[in-house]
Amino acid sequence: MKKQLILLVTLAALAFGCKTGREQPDSADPLHNSQNALDWSGRYTGVLPCADCAGIRTVLTLNQDLTYTQEAQYLGKGQEVYKDSGSFAWDKTGSRIVLSSDSISTAPEAYKVEENALVRLDRSGKRIQGALAEKYVLKKAGTETDIMATHWKLVALNGQQLARQANQQRDPHFVLQPDGNSVTGYTGCNSFVGTYALSGSNGIRFSKMASTRMACLQMTHENAYLQVMETADSFSLKGDTLTLQTAGGASLAKFVAADLN
Repeated sequence: MKKQLILLVTLAALAFGCKTGREQPDSADPLHNSQNALDWSGRYTGVLPCADCAGIRTVLTLNQDLTYTQEAQYLGKGQEVYKDSGSFAWDKTGSRIVLSSDSISTAPEAYKVEENALVRLDRSGKRIQGALAEKYVLKKAGTETDIMATHWKLVALNGQQLARQANQQRDPHFVLQPDGNSVTGYTGCNSFVGTYALSGSNGIRFSKMASTRMACLQMTHENAYLQVMETADSFSLKGDTLTLQTAGGASLAKFVAADLN
């Protein structure tokens, strides 16, 4: 009878624990936590929700010496990129970090550190809830999911290495927006917009691009760049290098994840 009573109490406790559905607290184990068990240093990218713009394109780099750099661009409000740097500290559980800016006096930003991702937290250090909760995530560069919301700088076109020309204010690039499947970019002279579609593990197709019509000197690769965007049907991603290619694997253009400028 006594054994039966103990079994019933145990089962009841397990049932109660399952029904609560509460998130388990972060481990305080100093030998097995995000700080010690994950390869957390590196570049993280994403588009965070914005109250009065289309999103905040964010690039946050964490360094092993507990310093960081951050770049933010408010989509739909011009091309200006806001840069910040400072240090960060881990909490006592080794699962969250708090950024401390060297130049901005706003409230510190906090993130939960997960495998290949940073989750933005609210001012109380908790996960943000609601319909946009899953949008408050930055993905680590070099993972398959970070092809979107990354500033891809063009470095090679049809096998030819490229460098910024004297008359170019910005590097040729493109960005895949995660919402609405739109692509925006710059040829080195003109800005362009279009749409994209992903398929399978590495399929990608672009629509015909609409671009501005500025005339620039020494622009020999603009048409070829736009042609590549409309010809490519697959991609490969190795670390911070993205290659647009044909289904047969022929390389059309290479890009590297770069700063937002």
